[in-house]
Amino acid sequence: MYHSTDVHLDRNVTIVDEVGNNEVIETVICQNCDLFEKWVRKEVKVKKDNAHEHLNQFRLIVVGIENESLDFPITVKVGDTNSYEWFAENELEIVN
Repeated sequence: MYHSTDVHLDRNVTIVDEVGNNEVIETVICQNCDLFEKWVRKEVKVKKDNAHEHLNQFRLIVVGIENESLDFPITVKVGDTNSYEWFAENELEIVN
């Protein structure tokens, strides 16, 4: 999780130019963007011993990220229903 005063995440990226030289550049992305890249459109399961572990009987797909300052920013669609649940990062595992 991020510190509440952080607003950006620094990320080093290695790029290869047209002649094959590696160059490391620093990029800055927002926290919501980082969570979005990591979780959205991924199939997940609820970690063992969580009160919502019973939802693992359905296919769970992350469909969105709410405000990262919330306790449960990850929005998960439950199977083929119109039901959704919200989770913290530490409550979920990415299946694929």
